[in-house]
Formats: sequence, structure tokens, C-alpha cells
Amino acid sequence: MKSFDLVAKIYDLINRLRYQRDVLDILRWLTITRGKKFLDIGGGTGAIAHLLFQKTGCRMTVVDSSAGMIAEGKEKGYQAEWLQADPVKTLPIASNSVEGAIMVYTLHHIKKNQQIIALTEIGRVLKKGGMLLIIEMDYHNFLNISLNLVEKLVTLGNVWFISANKLKGSLNKAGLSVDHYEKRQQGYILRTVK
Repeated sequence: MKSFDLVAKIYDLINRLRYQRDVLDILRWLTITRGKKFLDIGGGTGAIAHLLFQKTGCRMTVVDSSAGMIAEGKEKGYQAEWLQADPVKTLPIASNSVEGAIMVYTLHHIKKNQQIIALTEIGRVLKKGGMLLIIEMDYHNFLNISLNLVEKLVTLGNVWFISANKLKGSLNKAGLSVDHYEKRQQGYILRTVK
């Protein structure tokens, strides 16, 4: 995504505090162990993937469409494999080959009519019993409405928030069963199992 190339150099600085909280939530709801393969879909610079690798020793692959974000993560020496790809297209990853995946504030950057395509593609690469954890914003929250306006101003484009209930329906259509939901201060967490 070209617009994220513009903010790649400052993105981690802006989100540093949030990363710590998100990693704690991910570790609370996913069993991530040394050597297991996980994807960070829309992982940007790979900062969260790197923190997860440091804490668990898992094999993280950052999937992002922004060349600038990936270049920034590589420049920082973050421990991850890198894949510049769009999750609404077929990922160059074998079916049933990944233990788990995370999407941290990613889904709202995918157009509404393409979100089901991305979720289905992630479901394809997950092993049976594999989990997808989604941390997403609540579009009813004033701060998130403000973020939408700010992102438009700095050319990050539109955002397509999806409610937890609608997302649960999309996940079911994608062959993923929701087994955990938790409301957060500015959004929600959903965990699915294939």
C-alpha cells in the first residue's frame, strides 16, 4: 500500500506503546511456541512479529503490501520472514501449512467487499486447528472516528470498520469458527479456529 510507504519511518514510534499491550493480548489468547510458524497479516514493519519472536522463539512471517513498511522492518533488523503480498489475492503459501495468524488493526484497511476474500485466504493457509486472532477497532468509538479522519488527511486512504457481529458472520463464511470474543476499550479481539 503506497500510502503506508509515506509513514513507514515514523510508524513504530507512533504505535510503540500500543504494541506492548497488543503482544500481551496475543500471548494471552494464542499458544505460540518455539519453531511454530505464524503469520502477521498486514504486519507493517514487523514490530509485533519481532516482539513475539523475542518472547517465544516462533517463526513469524510478516505479510504486508507496503514495500516501505517491509524495508523499514528489515532496516531495523527485526527477526521475521518478509512477504510483500496482498491478502485479498492468493498468498504464495501452501494450504494447511501455518499454525496461526494475527491481524492487528489490519482488517479496517481492507475494503468491505474484499474482507471476506482475505479471511478465506487466511483460512486456506491455516492448518486444521490453526487459529486466527484479530484485534480490531470499534467504529462507534470517538477516537477511532477521529483516526479515520486523520488517516484520510495523511493519505492512508479510507477505512472500512466492521462490527464484531458482522465479522463473526464473515469468519463463519470463511470456514473459521469464533471461539473467543472480548471487548476492549477501543475495539475488540476475536479468536477463531479452523
